[in-house]
Amino acid sequence: MDYYTLLGVERNATKEEIKRAYRKLARKYHPDICKEPECEEKFKEINEAFQVLSDDQKRQLYDKYGKEGVKRGGEGFEGFDFGDLFEDIMEQMFGGRNRRSQRDLPYDLDKLVKVVLEFEESAYGISKEIKIHYFVPCPKCSGTGAEKVEKCPTCFGMGTIHHQAGFMHFTQTCPDCGGTGMRATKRCNKCGGQGYQIKEEKVKVQIPAGVDTSLKMRIPGKGNRGLKGERGDLYIVFEVKPSTIFKRDGLDLWVTVPVFFTTALLGEKIKIPTLKGEREVELKPFTKNGTILRLKREGVPNPTNPTRKGDLYIKIDIKYPSKLTDHQRKLIEELHQSFGNAVKEHRNFLEDMLKKCKSWWEKFIQKGKKPE
Repeated sequence: MDYYTLLGVERNATKEEIKRAYRKLARKYHPDICKEPECEEKFKEINEAFQVLSDDQKRQLYDKYGKEGVKRGGEGFEGFDFGDLFEDIMEQMFGGRNRRSQRDLPYDLDKLVKVVLEFEESAYGISKEIKIHYFVPCPKCSGTGAEKVEKCPTCFGMGTIHHQAGFMHFTQTCPDCGGTGMRATKRCNKCGGQGYQIKEEKVKVQIPAGVDTSLKMRIPGKGNRGLKGERGDLYIVFEVKPSTIFKRDGLDLWVTVPVFFTTALLGEKIKIPTLKGEREVELKPFTKNGTILRLKREGVPNPTNPTRKGDLYIKIDIKYPSKLTDHQRKLIEELHQSFGNAVKEHRNFLEDMLKKCKSWWEKFIQKGKKPE
């Protein structure tokens, strides 16, 4: 449920109006006063709405990003399933003053669109012009889709039908009129019975740096048009293409850097890619494969709080030559021999392990068992 609708106030309501609405509802649904089973849950929802809308920062996040923006408010927006998010928006964001009445229009005033971004666009932020198509009521039939109508014979103009099963009573939207209570006897020839026309518009959107897949933004007054000329809100859901260089994890970035084996042994400065360009990092001698280095605040900025940034993690991937020249082989053999005792110790350790494995195997064979 939309917080504004829950408290029964408009989106431009003042703090005082929000407080008055909260007090009125809190008295009505307080568990000590209201004894109905659903009152306790309703009271919790009212408190949740008031806590957000009475706080300027939380309210701003809610107006722009919805409940997830308030919930995460600086913790990144990773890990959403796009299908689940779409349902969440339909259930939570399309509630409130912009949710259509079945008796008014055949569409919601709020509109949802998906915007696909390149990784670089999401990381740096961009001003983007997007083309949208929105609905306006048919001027001839005023959104009814009909030139002539009659009272629905199924629900007798009520918009709902009722069923009795024993002591249980069920109510559902009339399937014949869709809840309008009326049925067309003649379709509108201007809109073909749809009740609306489609308009096209270009909307300029300032996308903040750091947005990620499934993050949503609200653009007020750019949704579908109502009967009185008012327009709902436009909700944008982002889908960010993966980077060819970085892997994103929340606000953090990961990059795998290939390092030649001699560099890993000797240690020297290596160049790594960052969002700000190349940067040199000192590699210590004898760096092992898989070593992870961390550069603080070199990740992605938080879209709701740009002063906060993630980190950049560098994973070292040691590379070896695929083939050697005769000269290179000779040099490596000399290097190998120069290690002397270190090589001998390694071989002794390996032989030790092999002996233990052989002894273990023979022990099982003697007992007539084979290890699993």
